Amino acid sequence: MNAQTACALLSLLLLCAAPGSATERRFGFVSESSVLAAQHRELEPWVTLRSGRAGFHNRFENRLEMEFGMTDALQAALYFNWDGQASDGPSGRAVESGLPGASVELKGRMSDGATRAFGSAWYAEVSASPIEYELEAKLIADRRIGGLLLAANAIAEWEAEYESPGEPHQELKLDFVFGGSYLVAPSLSAGFEARFASVLEDGDELEHAAVFVGPVVSLLSGGWWITLSVPNQVFSPHGATDGRLDLAEYERLQARLLVGMQF
Repeated sequence: MNAQTACALLSLLLLCAAPGSATERRFGFVSESSVLAAQHRELEPWVTLRSGRAGFHNRFENRLEMEFGMTDALQAALYFNWDGQASDGPSGRAVESGLPGASVELKGRMSDGATRAFGSAWYAEVSASPIEYELEAKLIADRRIGGLLLAANAIAEWEAEYESPGEPHQELKLDFVFGGSYLVAPSLSAGFEARFASVLEDGDELEHAAVFVGPVVSLLSGGWWITLSVPNQVFSPHGATDGRLDLAEYERLQARLLVGMQF
C-alpha cells in the first residue's frame, strides 16, 4: 500500500465515522485500563517519529488500528504496520522503507477504575512481518482523582529478527512507563509521560537502557479524540554513547500522534 492509497483509505474511514462518544486515550505511550464497550468499534491511526542519533536520523512508524469491543471487559484489535527512515551511513544518506506487517491484540480489564480505587488490565499483542516476529505483554494500572489521571505500565517484549542468514537476532525489551494527565477543560487534558526503556540480549545481559520524559496533550471533541506526546531522552544509565545519552539504540526524540474515532 503506497502513501496515496493509505491517505485515501483513511479519508474514507473518517467520512464514514459516526459522531458519538469516543473512548479517548490521554497518553501516547502509556496505556489505560479502559476498554471499548461490547459491540463498539474504534479506528486509531498512529504515527511515531523517532529522530536524532549520532548523525542524521528520522524514522516514521505508522500503524492503523481497528479496535472491537468483544464484551464490556474485553477488546480485540487488528493493526496494519509500515515504516520508513532516512539516516546517515558509511556511504552517505540512505532512505529505507520497511516491510509491512500486521499485529493482533487482546486487552482485558481486571478492575474498573470508575467503581474501584484502581483500574487494572492485561494486554497481549502478537506482531509479524516477513523478517520479524514480536510478542508483547503488558500490565496496566491507573487511578482517577477528580480531573487527574495517573497511569503506569510494566511491559515485556520479545523480538526475533531474521534479517541475516543463520540464527535470528533476539532481544528482550523491558519497559516501565508512567504518566499523569489533568483535565484542564472539559475537552482538553495536559500532563507528562516518563519511560524507562531497556534491552537485554543473550538471555539476561543488559545492553542498553535510557530514560525519556516529555509533555502530552489530548483533545476530545464529539466522536473523536487526538493525542500528542513528545518524550525526549534525558539520560542513559547503561550504554551511553554521546555524553549522557544512548544514541546507538535510541533516539533523542520520540514523538507520537494518535487519533481515535468510534463508528
